[in-house]
This record gives sequence, C-alpha cells and structure tokens, in this order.
Amino acid sequence: MWPRVPMKSRVLVLLALAAQHVAASQAPVQKVLGLLKEMKVKGAAAMETEKAQHAEFLAFCQKTLSEKQQAIEEGRDRIERLEADIEKFQASVTTLTSDIQTHTKEIATAEQDAEKTSAARDQEVADYDSTLKEYEDSIGAIAKALELLNAQKDEDASALLSQLSSPSRLGRELQAFLQKPKAYDFQSNVVVDMLDKLSAKFVEEKAALEKAEAEKKTSHQLVMTSLKNQKTAASEAKEEKTEFKSKAEQNLANAKADLEESKSTLEEDTKYQKDLKVECKSKAMEFETNQKLRAEELDAILKASEIISGSTVSGAAKHLEPGFLQRSSLAMLRATPRGHAAAVSSALQVLRAGATSEAQRALIQRLEMMEQVDSEMKRNETLQGVKDVLQKYLTNLESERANEIEHEAFCTRELASNNRTKKQKTAKVESLTAEIDQLESSIAKLSEDIADISSQITKLSSALSEATKLRGDEKAKNSKTIAESQAAQEAVTEAIDLLQEAFEKTAAISLLQIGSKTGVVTLLETVLGDFSRLEAETKAQELAADKEFKAFKTDSNMDKASKQSDAQHFTEEKTEASKALAQKKADLASSKTELTSAEEYFKELSKQCLSSESDGAKQKAHREEEIQNLKTALKELEE
Repeated sequence: MWPRVPMKSRVLVLLALAAQHVAASQAPVQKVLGLLKEMKVKGAAAMETEKAQHAEFLAFCQKTLSEKQQAIEEGRDRIERLEADIEKFQASVTTLTSDIQTHTKEIATAEQDAEKTSAARDQEVADYDSTLKEYEDSIGAIAKALELLNAQKDEDASALLSQLSSPSRLGRELQAFLQKPKAYDFQSNVVVDMLDKLSAKFVEEKAALEKAEAEKKTSHQLVMTSLKNQKTAASEAKEEKTEFKSKAEQNLANAKADLEESKSTLEEDTKYQKDLKVECKSKAMEFETNQKLRAEELDAILKASEIISGSTVSGAAKHLEPGFLQRSSLAMLRATPRGHAAAVSSALQVLRAGATSEAQRALIQRLEMMEQVDSEMKRNETLQGVKDVLQKYLTNLESERANEIEHEAFCTRELASNNRTKKQKTAKVESLTAEIDQLESSIAKLSEDIADISSQITKLSSALSEATKLRGDEKAKNSKTIAESQAAQEAVTEAIDLLQEAFEKTAAISLLQIGSKTGVVTLLETVLGDFSRLEAETKAQELAADKEFKAFKTDSNMDKASKQSDAQHFTEEKTEASKALAQKKADLASSKTELTSAEEYFKELSKQCLSSESDGAKQKAHREEEIQNLKTALKELEE
C-alpha cells in the first residue's frame, strides 16, 4: 500500500523529481516506470475484478439472506403449530385426568354401595331365617299338639304349646290363643278347630314370607348385578382414559422437545441473518472506500509514470493499493433445520266377576260342570277337584309372573350391557378416528420437515462448495501476490543499486541535480518498503482466511451431520407413525364391525324387551287381578 501521504503532495513530489532527472539514470528508471505503467493496467483490471467479486458477493448475500429469511418464517410457523399442539395436548391431559378421577370415584361409590347392599341383604337373610324357624317350630308344635289331643293327652298338648310361649310374635299370638278356651274342655272340637285355623294361618304367613324372601333375593341380585356393571363400565372407561392420557402426555413431551429445538434453531437462524447483514453492509462500505482509493491511486500512478520511465517490476503494482485483499465472508454459512255347593257357587261368583280371558272362561265352565254333581261324596270329590284346578291355574299364573320377572331382569341386564357396549365402541371409533387424523397430520408434518431438512442440507452443501471455490480463488490470488511482491522487491532493490551507482558517478556534473537524485532513490525505497509490507500483509491475511475457512468448513460439516441425523430421526418417526396408522385403521374397521353387531343385537332386544309399556302394564294388571280372584275363590272354598 502507499504511505498515508496526501495524494496531492505525493503527485507534486513525483513531478518535481521528474523535472530534475538526468540522462545518465535512464535505464534503472525505465524499470520503475515500466512497473508503474503495468501497475496502472493491472490496477484498472483489479478494480474491475473487485467490482465483479463484489457483485458475486452481493448476490451471495442476497441469496443467503433470502433463504435464511424463508427458514426463519418457516421456523416461526413451526413454533406456532407446536405451541397450538402443546395447548391441545395439555387440554387433553387435563380433561382425561378429570375423567379418570371421576371414574375412580364411580368405582369407589359402586363398591361402597355393593358393600352396604350386601350388609343390608345379610341382615334381611338373618331376619328371614329367624322368622322362618319360628313359623316352622310353631307349625310343628301345633301339629304335635293336635296329635296329643286326638290321643286324649290334653295335659301333654297343653304343656307342649306352653313351651312355645315366648317373647316372639308367634309365641305371643299362641299364648293369646291358649287363653281363649278356658271355659271349654281343652279337648273340645272348638280347641281343635282353632288350632287347625291357627296352623293354616301360620302356613299361609310362612308361604308369604318365603315368597317375599324370593322376591327380595331376586331384587338384591338385580341390584348387585347393576352395581357390578357400573363398576365394570367405570373400570374399563378409566383404563381406556388412562391409556389415552399416557399417549397425550407422550405427544405433549414430544411437542415440547420439538418446540425447544425449533426455538433454538430459530435463534441461530436469526443471529446468523443479523450477523450476515452486518457483514454484507460492512463489505459494501469497504468496497466503496476501496474503489475510491483505487481510483486515486491509479491517478497517482499515471502522473508518476510521466516522470519515471523504465522498470522490470511492473507485475506487482496492483497489489499495492489498500484493501486489495478481500477476506472471503465464509463464517456462519449455516442453514436450519368409552257347605260345598255354597262354597263352589261363591267361588264361581268371584271368578265370573273377574273373568277377562278365554282361559278363565274355560276354567269357569269346567267348575260349573263340577257344581252339577248330585252325590255328597262326589260333591266332596268335586270340591277337591275344583280346589286342585284353581290351585293349578294359580300356580301357572304365579309361574308366569316369575318368568316375566326373570325376563325383565334379563332385558334390563342385556339392554344395559348392550348400551354400554355401544357407548364403548362408539367412543372407541371416535377415539380411533381422532388418533388416525392426528397420525395422518403428524405424517404430513414429518414429510414437510424431512423435505425442509433435505433442502437445508442441499443448501449447506451448495454453500460449502461455493465457499470452497471462493477460497481456492483467494488462495491462488494471494500466492501470486506474494510471489510478485517478492520479485518486485528484488527489482526495486536492483534499481536502487543502479541509481545510487549512477548518482555517484554524476555527482560532479551539477549540484542542482543532487536533490532530484536523492528524491528518486527515496521514492524507490518507499516503493520497496510497500512491496515488503504487501508481502507480509498478504501472508498474514492468507493465514487468517485459511483458518476462517477451515472453521467454517468444520461448522458446516457438523451442521450438515446434525441435520442428516434429524432427517433420519424424522424418517424413523414417519415409519413408526405409518405403522401405527395402519394398525389404527385396522382397529377402527374392527370396532365399527363390533359396533354394527351391537346395534343389530339392540334391534333384536327391542323386539323382545321394548314392547309398549301400556300394553305390558295392562297384562300385568290383568294377571294380578286373576291371581287375586283365584286366591279369593280358593279362600271361599276353604271356608
């Protein structure tokens, strides 16, 4: 580079020296002038080369900044999508946690209700067993007492019955009964008749007790079955929700990890873009300054060439301008990445009053035929026959009622189970559909990410290749500059030696030329110093540029390896998601088939169980009326 001397002063000095030059010094001066002339030509060419290099670097800046801006916008879009996904997954986790807690409470409530119901039922059974034993003991004692009375063992019968007196209800009732026949002989027919009636009463109450117990047992079983179904449904729902929650939590964790990675990448891209803008702006300013200096230097060379003629160092002049060596901008080139007759007549009257069906009317006709029998013996037989018929009919109706109760229990159980199954399969279908949508979305997103990273890897490779080319050109240019500066130093040294030798010979010619001679040598020594400094600066800049390029190359290769690892990771995730998607679709088809089967079963159940409630109620009312009429008729026959 030229010494930092005002350009105008330098030109004046050169002109003054030229005016005082003498003929004896023409040969070495021609080397200097030739060098200066070639410096002018090469300086102009270097100026144009610098313009082309700056245009190339400017295009690199525009292209890289545009690509980086696109990567930043894509990073921001990805962050927005991940934040939305995180919010959605967090809401799912919160909702599922609440649902699981609700199902846990339902399970606990069903278990508590089952324990309370079982405890109440145990007490009912204990009370039933105790009461049943009282009836059986009382009925047995009365039967034994009647045998003793018939055997005229009045005192034994009285003692036996007295033993049954107790604080129990039956004991108190029997004790009250024993107090009535004091005015009579204990063996009279009145006592026997009263004991018969009391035994019949106890038998009837015992039958009612057993019937009530059977009904309570059935009711208890239905309640326990319902509670068991409730617990099972809640447990299954809880298990399913727990599985969904686990998946949502995993998706949440993955989304959070991706978000942190995306934020880090965005931060790197933003910093790189900012630094590159500063670098490009700095290079543009430096280019403008260098162009201005180069123009001034070319002007100075032109004027100096008019003064000095002849030199052999013309090849190195273009390297003397300040800022000629441009360091390549290689740093941070990174891209991102869920009475018998009367009795029969009375009984028929009762039955006729309540006859509503063909079966009842047929029964009445049969009894009317029995009523027309003449013989007393036959009448007794007929009366017993009527009782048998009525009892059989009553038994059939009661059996029918029991069967209906069992059928209703079956319907209740099956409808509840079917409803639960439909809900579960519907929920499963909805859940699988949602999971399939999510998987398809994830696969599409992974495909985008893979394409994006592939593009970034390509850009990285391209940028590294471009940087490698620039570095090669720069190194070649620096090597040439060093060689030429060394040659120029040798030539200038030679010229100085020649001039000094010539000046010594012509020292006596004219005292007026002594200052001129000294000025030319001084100028050449200055040029020699510039060439020496140019060599040292070029070597230093070459070392710095080479170090910077190696660091950039290492960073680029590490960034490329990281993105290739990310691409492989996304590809593996996409493969796993595709397998999961295929399985979910198969599960969905299976669940839809099961749901369709449940719906078809519901149609069959509807035909069997969901008949008109009013018709069912009428049938029950008619049957209960028939049962009551039969019991009344049997009672009339008994009395």
